[in-house]
Amino acid sequence: MAHQLGREPRGVLEIAYRCPNGEPGVVKTAPKLPDGTPFPTLYYLTHPVLTAAASGLESTGLMREMTERLRQDPELAAAYRHLSFLYACAAYGESLPAECNLEPLKEIWRQFTWHQANAPATS
Repeated sequence: MAHQLGREPRGVLEIAYRCPNGEPGVVKTAPKLPDGTPFPTLYYLTHPVLTAAASGLESTGLMREMTERLRQDPELAAAYRHLSFLYACAAYGESLPAECNLEPLKEIWRQFTWHQANAPATS
């Protein structure tokens, strides 16, 4: 991963995803680095192709668009809050409550994959 990041990785708990060629693509990172510095990004992209793809989505205005949709769509906003709760549980090692409902997250995933499929091609 050091060659992907251009530095030694810090606070890595595990490789959360490997690319088809076996290289690490996403790492799960501790909420605090070994020196005590907070690190709020639980899942961190390490592979340059994935990082470029995420940057490409961001450059299309996706984050601005989704922020506006969260303001306008109460159901989507509720699903996002639920996702944020699950993320916090995962980040801080809390177990998910038995009544935890993952169904609302399907809409967020559907919207994300629709945007990926319909985004302008980048070179």
